[in-house]
Amino acid sequence: MTETLTALEEIKEVNASFPFTKPAKKWKEKGKKVVGWTCINVPEEIIHAAGMMPFRITGGNEEISLDRANEYLYRDSTCSFIRTVLELELRGEYDFLDCIASCSPCEGVIRLTEVGSHYHNIPILPMLDVPRKLNERASNWYRVELIEFKQHLERFFDVEIPDEAVANSIELYNKTRASLRKLHELRKQDNPPISGAEMTEVVNASVRMPREEFNFLLDRLLEEIKATKRALPGKIRLMISGALVNATPFIKALEDLGIMIIADDTCTGSRYWWEPVDVDAYPDLMTALSWRYMGTQCPCPRRNPPTTRSQWILDTAKDFNVDGAIALTMRNCAPYIHDLPLWKTKLEDQGVPVLDLDIEYGCALSGQIRTRVEAFIEMLSMEMEVA
Repeated sequence: MTETLTALEEIKEVNASFPFTKPAKKWKEKGKKVVGWTCINVPEEIIHAAGMMPFRITGGNEEISLDRANEYLYRDSTCSFIRTVLELELRGEYDFLDCIASCSPCEGVIRLTEVGSHYHNIPILPMLDVPRKLNERASNWYRVELIEFKQHLERFFDVEIPDEAVANSIELYNKTRASLRKLHELRKQDNPPISGAEMTEVVNASVRMPREEFNFLLDRLLEEIKATKRALPGKIRLMISGALVNATPFIKALEDLGIMIIADDTCTGSRYWWEPVDVDAYPDLMTALSWRYMGTQCPCPRRNPPTTRSQWILDTAKDFNVDGAIALTMRNCAPYIHDLPLWKTKLEDQGVPVLDLDIEYGCALSGQIRTRVEAFIEMLSMEMEVA
């Protein structure tokens, strides 16, 4: 019998109240501000340093009707994640936000911001312009963007964000990243203490509640795992890759087929928390933030050179001893569609098979998708028996 972790149950309760989560409601009842953000390139530390709660804007655990969003965004050129977010905004599900902080990771997010500025009631801050290259010139560019972002926050809310507050927020968020890494490292074990679906619950909660409260819950979770010596059964170890894969029922359905999701390359997973802000390596806080949010270790597929990202995926697959990988490519997500061939062949050359699935955001594991996953698992099982 698998031990029940009380901290994990509390984390699940937070996500069950999405989108206006119980912790966010309590925060608002105190008269405090909540700032929604759309992409992991938006610096949460600056929002937190302003005394506000950063809240990630996503969809929930299931695919929803997009009738209203489809009136404003083309289905054949915009991914279902973008249309899901717009649908929720148009329905008023995100009206508890005091404003939205956005950036330019892809054309879809840019269109979402532009359309939203006209058709919903949530104020939107000027968009951060995210560079596509990983070099010093790009970092200097983004440093200026971050300084201007800080100034926009200060003017919009009539507050001051001192450097000391930014430094304290960086320390707090680095604490989260270090603790999530500890939890993630436990998944290297033959019988990990936490499933892929449970890890997804943890990361989802991290962006839907005040960070201080989340860190307390996360520390409790790590203590409970250590005390219970929890170990989950499983044989086939898989890694998943994709953009936004935060629907826990989908991940659980995969694992219910007899596999373990023990690593990922998603911006709702490892890439969200992977890199700390190294304040000691740079001359000032904004430069340190700039380098961190550009993703120098595990960059977004829109970044050049692509070899950095490919190598990170190869290293992760090796470190976690994966038997295979599933690439969850969302339809009309151009960065990931173009990126997939750049690392898929390299991973397969290392003896790690890759299953490429074309999915919609929040979809269930059913029909053709389930059949293909089952066939992939059967193939891996046969290869392991032969070996």
